[in-house]
Amino acid sequence: MRHFEMRPLLVDTDWNAADSSYTFTSGLAVGAVDSIDIDLQIAADFMGTSITNNAEISAATNGLGQNDSDSTPGSKDGNSAPDANDDDLDLTDGSDDYDGAILPVTQTFDLAINKVLVTTGAIVPGDTVTFKIYVTNEGSLDATNVIVKENLGANLILADADWAADSTYTFASLTAGQTDSIEVDVQIAADFMGTSLSNSAEIAGGTNALGQPDGDSTPNDGSTTEDDDAIASVTIGQTFDLALTKVAPVGTFNLGDTISYTINVSNEGTLDATNIVVQENVPAGLILVDTDWDLADSTYTIASLSAGASVSIAVDLRIDPLFTGTSITNRAEIASGTNALGQPEEDSTPNNGSTTEDDDDLSTINVGQVFDLALTKVLVDKGTAYHAGDTATFRIYIHNQGTIAATSVTVKDFIPANLF
Repeated sequence: MRHFEMRPLLVDTDWNAADSSYTFTSGLAVGAVDSIDIDLQIAADFMGTSITNNAEISAATNGLGQNDSDSTPGSKDGNSAPDANDDDLDLTDGSDDYDGAILPVTQTFDLAINKVLVTTGAIVPGDTVTFKIYVTNEGSLDATNVIVKENLGANLILADADWAADSTYTFASLTAGQTDSIEVDVQIAADFMGTSLSNSAEIAGGTNALGQPDGDSTPNDGSTTEDDDAIASVTIGQTFDLALTKVAPVGTFNLGDTISYTINVSNEGTLDATNIVVQENVPAGLILVDTDWDLADSTYTIASLSAGASVSIAVDLRIDPLFTGTSITNRAEIASGTNALGQPEEDSTPNNGSTTEDDDDLSTINVGQVFDLALTKVLVDKGTAYHAGDTATFRIYIHNQGTIAATSVTVKDFIPANLF
């Protein structure tokens, strides 16, 4: 009978599972050698690099009832070290019936990572988004102090108090085969002008009981192609939206007056705007006289306007001295504008002549008009004196001293006595 102690699990049905023994029932002739195989399974959670499996002759009989001449069967417990001279059958110190074999066990240390975007719906600059990072221990060794690092890059800002200031998070332990996860909140820079961002995470460090390195990747090397790093992308919605308001001074103005209007242009989108052309649609009754403007086409160009910013510009127009109405409505509009992405206006159409969109505005001024007729009357000098019975000629002058043309003017002469 052979007896053994071991860490591996007995999976051999030819052996007695109760005491891990096997009996050669047919005996063993003088000078003979016999053998038996034994199948053992290595424990799945074993973390070492080798296992020593000892075996002993635990019992044997013979026809004369003699004891073994140089050893004592069954005297070992399986934890005793085998003789130094392995497989030596000639020793007489009691160790030739006890021997061990070393089973080398290959261990691997392999950490892998995956990353996904959790946030759904529209995302714009300034928003905080959530990513989820999965870390898997794909090796056979338990891992400790697994450090995950966020490689944020430009335009992403760590906004998660559960993470360290150096953009790292540490898993205290991760057993072989285990997957754990952690979420991370990241804010998109408010001044980001692109349409997508990639955010990478990487395993920056990790330890194990054997001090082995990762088997197929290099932690904290900045790679984006190994299994210990992962990239997740987020799509950013951008808007291009310019708005305009126009304000006229309060009061009633006279013909020939110069009126200074204020035009406010706001960038209500997320993209910086460039080459913003403001168009004055000058109506009859007004004349553009502002030399800061292009007098040929009544435009003014704003070189640039950052997202969220506003600017005010003035424009001077003179009331036509020949204007005969009592009010003038003047319209301004954004004729064009550009941005880095070439996106069109979000909620209006530049230079379409509209008066109801947010890129155009109307402003009305009151014009004072005066209706004033005057009359003078003179005697036409005939060059000689007038006598009774003569015909005298008077000349009446009608003067329009107001600002409005007069029509159907009737003059009445009050003829005194002695004139007819």
